Amino acid sequence: MKKNAKKIIGAIIPFTIIEFILICMLIVVGYNGFIDFKHMPILFLIMIVLYLLIPIICLIVSLISRIKEIKSGEEDEASKY
Repeated sequence: MKKNAKKIIGAIIPFTIIEFILICMLIVVGYNGFIDFKHMPILFLIMIVLYLLIPIICLIVSLISRIKEIKSGEEDEASKY
């Protein structure tokens, strides 16, 4: 196993758990039997979906930057000081 593989796996596992929970919440909100869409204002529905999509997108960006940071060795360089 590579030197940084444990750090990368350590970044991916919490990410997948949180993403799974947020995606499940998004599916539940979008499920037709859960909410009566005929009586719900469309703006409210858009706000609920955005409330769940924004963290998903931010977590993806954060994970990508964390993996780049691990691969570049920034963390190893900082531990020398």
